[in-house]
Amino acid sequence: FGGRKFAIMSGSAGVIEFGNVNLIGIRSIEINYASQSPLTKGYIVEAYEGSVNGKKIGEVDIANTKAGQGGKAVIKAAGPMTGKGIVFRIRKADPTETVVMALTGIRLS
Repeated sequence: FGGRKFAIMSGSAGVIEFGNVNLIGIRSIEINYASQSPLTKGYIVEAYEGSVNGKKIGEVDIANTKAGQGGKAVIKAAGPMTGKGIVFRIRKADPTETVVMALTGIRLS
């Protein structure tokens, strides 16, 4: 991936947390992703304020990827965000998904 840092799950679900992010005024989250082969079933990326038990910001289904190419998806905030910290839960849309997907970037706007 050209020397870029990324997150890859080792099982069927995983969590990545950024604890010191001010979410006030954020209305959407752009997720960048990539896979070496096209996804067969897809992934679901959910965003939460503070923790996976916190307020759910929103989610996006990622089903279409092209081999060796990145893509992006946008999570629209369900309402105004007021807290600190953001947590992403990434899970396979179907446990039979065999292709690994990497999150390669996250942009708040």
